[in-house]
Amino acid sequence: MQTLHALELLDELSSADGLVAGAARDLIDANRWYQISNSSSVDTQHREHARKMAKALLFRLTQNHPDQADALNLLGRIALDEGETSSARDMIEQAIALNPEKTIFWINRGYVSIAQKEHAQAEDYFTKALACDSASVQAFSGIALSYFLRQDYLGAFLRYRSLLRKNLLNQSGKAALLECCTNLKADHYDTELEQDLLSMFDMDDIDHLDLGNLSFSLLRFKYDLDNDDANLDLEALASDTLLICALSLSDLTDTKVEELITLLRQSILVEVVQTGSLRDELQQLALSIGLIAERTDYLFSSSNDETILIEQIDECIRATVSGNWNTDDLAGALIVVSMYKSLYNQNYSYKLMNYDRSDWPAAMQLLLQANLYDPSDLHAIRFNLPSDTSEIANGFNHHTSNIAYPRWKSLPFQNESRFYEALKKQVAGAELDEDVKSRPIRILVTDCQTGENAMAMAKYFTDVEVVATDGNPHNIAYAINKSREMNLQNISFYVARNAVEVAQDTQLFDFIDLGEYSSNQLEYILKAKKLCQQKGLIRLNLTMLAPQLSQFLEQSVPSSFLPSDANVRQIREQLKMAASPDIKAMLEADRIFYSLSGTRNLLRQSKINSFDVIETVLEKTRLEVTGNVHYKNNNSSDGQLIKSQMTVYVRPEQSNASSLTS
Repeated sequence: MQTLHALELLDELSSADGLVAGAARDLIDANRWYQISNSSSVDTQHREHARKMAKALLFRLTQNHPDQADALNLLGRIALDEGETSSARDMIEQAIALNPEKTIFWINRGYVSIAQKEHAQAEDYFTKALACDSASVQAFSGIALSYFLRQDYLGAFLRYRSLLRKNLLNQSGKAALLECCTNLKADHYDTELEQDLLSMFDMDDIDHLDLGNLSFSLLRFKYDLDNDDANLDLEALASDTLLICALSLSDLTDTKVEELITLLRQSILVEVVQTGSLRDELQQLALSIGLIAERTDYLFSSSNDETILIEQIDECIRATVSGNWNTDDLAGALIVVSMYKSLYNQNYSYKLMNYDRSDWPAAMQLLLQANLYDPSDLHAIRFNLPSDTSEIANGFNHHTSNIAYPRWKSLPFQNESRFYEALKKQVAGAELDEDVKSRPIRILVTDCQTGENAMAMAKYFTDVEVVATDGNPHNIAYAINKSREMNLQNISFYVARNAVEVAQDTQLFDFIDLGEYSSNQLEYILKAKKLCQQKGLIRLNLTMLAPQLSQFLEQSVPSSFLPSDANVRQIREQLKMAASPDIKAMLEADRIFYSLSGTRNLLRQSKINSFDVIETVLEKTRLEVTGNVHYKNNNSSDGQLIKSQMTVYVRPEQSNASSLTS
């Protein structure tokens, strides 16, 4: 996650180093070659060549000068990059013994401990680096990383925030800071935290969706939303920059803010109907509500009176577009309707699209892009997918929203690397066919949803070709659109039912990543096994809800339940009303609960009990576990378990494979 920093260039070498001019040049050249080997602007072949050149110079240097600390440190740094942590530790400790005042030596020793998952020990080494140089950003970043990897998100957040305030946070630090934000909630209102969040909303190179958890929990305390008698002033709320930013750009994660949104939406609608216009002071708030309504698949419930009033505005829009009109004639009405439903699904949408997005008032272009133009682009992509025509030709005002889920803005930052090297570090005993070193590694990802993980593989691993599938054509259309935005040439997407046909027409896969639904189906796993190279690996991704949550959902949802938009909205409200405090806390802590598509997935997850069947699945498929079984628990803010995730790497039966319980 965190960039492992290269050794600093040596601008000068003191006479104490004892190096002749040629040796000094070798050390400087080795540093430069090493920097080239870590440059993302250099292709893989030249980076590998640069690393070999650096190593050759350093080996020659250490043979002639075995006590040269800088050379030993850099050799250790290269060994660390290559996964040789024991060798790296030994060489860097030799360097420290020779020159314990060198800050970068302690920093690199800290990263060795990070690689060995000794995170508390890593903090000690980074602290020693700070003792050498109290202004070292690398050392302070290393301490923040050690907190982050221990999942002490508050400790990490405070340190990354300090770097952010000084404008010293690099891209990997920003990614870690964002993940901290997704795992933290405010427990009181704090003006400094509000300013920090506003600073992050001003940054263009992060995914603002991840700021919702912290932003909305802070707003909950700012406006005392747990108090039913709280005095809420529409004018103050309409001018609250944090509220506008969070609604416009972040994922909703708070039911009290959800209630606030429905009240604000209703107040704006009533005023517009009474006055006949949307006044300027409420425009930004209405636009932001429209944006978060779109991101939640129009999750918010509305009264019958609101439905009637929106239909009246709809009729006015239809009447207007049937004659001569311009964009200013409809701007206010469309903003109000967008708080309640998608414009693209209305039977007048094609007339709105006679205008380009740039023809509309600038303030509403982002909203129209989200709920009119983007859905149109995705529909066009979906139309060309091999899918049932009844699925593609969805009619206007369809009873089920045609929304991809989950939606995302950008991929989390990672450094480029080779998949095979990363796999060997992640999975003990992982082996692929020997020829993968000279050809792209073929990867199949099933249940890819909207393709975020599949595209991360394609973007950040330099030695892969990825095929990704999902059963939802809306998800695949979204993924294709995202891959085009990123100009990824090494990934292709298909609807799930065509995955086997696609694979059988080509070569077998070296690595198959089965999604949580595929991983629980014996038939699908058997098919995947047939598509896997004999020395390939299959990753099973299993999810199980907390037993009490799963039981509650099964008891609350009728067996005949049809997941239309209206039904999902209704059952979600019933779940909120009927849940015990513990169950309600679990539901409200899961981001999946804050959209119609997410709630559908949650109801689907309640019927999966993957952990109970995994032993049987492995026995019947004759697959063996390799490496360790990885577990991850998702907890609510009060520590309640929401769901557990298990990742198992398996391969066709071979000797020396471990059991699931090893």
